[in-house]
Amino acid sequence: MRNIIWQEEITLYEDTTRKSPHKVRPLHTLALSYEKAKRLNDAIVVFDKILYLDPYYVIAHVHLAYIFKQMNKLKNTIYHLESAINIKPSDE
Repeated sequence: MRNIIWQEEITLYEDTTRKSPHKVRPLHTLALSYEKAKRLNDAIVVFDKILYLDPYYVIAHVHLAYIFKQMNKLKNTIYHLESAINIKPSDE
């Protein structure tokens, strides 16, 4: 049942991003949908596109760090955590 719901969600956001390929918000939602569905490589591609469009989008770095941690790619995990910290060093 969950796979059906996620697939419908993914299909919706894939369509949305086809219509608005340079908007970060629908891309972010698509990447999160891929992440929830455990389609981690697809999520990485979309988060990378987000960072290409907006290199200061901290949350993309945080999600990439989390994904790479799940994949046991610690160098990538550290890179994205450090990138996020360098963009936004504190929550002042």
